[in-house]
Amino acid sequence: MEILEPNGKRFEVALELFQSGEPLSFRGVSLALAPEGSLVVRVPTSWHLENTTEQSALSDLRVAEYTLNDLVAESPAFASVVKNRPRHFVLVYDYGMGGVELCRLIDGSLVWAKGFPAGKGAA
Repeated sequence: MEILEPNGKRFEVALELFQSGEPLSFRGVSLALAPEGSLVVRVPTSWHLENTTEQSALSDLRVAEYTLNDLVAESPAFASVVKNRPRHFVLVYDYGMGGVELCRLIDGSLVWAKGFPAGKGAA
């Protein structure tokens, strides 16, 4: 469920669905609770697939982190749900009818999905 503001009736419904396992989207960032209890934060790449580099991936993942931090700061109810959960940041390529994972940020480093090495200009 997409939410635009971290308050109001729509947000309350989205938070209830989120707690029951449904993802929610806030400012273009998808948030979901994984079965093992972690918080998965997915953000689409801002570049075409073939132009995604380590630098652009890290920039997009920072946007996801800032967006999550804003939501936590603006909603004590959301903050209490995600408090103390491990956080996994994932960059995806959205092709309209679905998406594929490009990489994850793990302990401050990018780990590229199999078949998706960093694009041209990667460090």
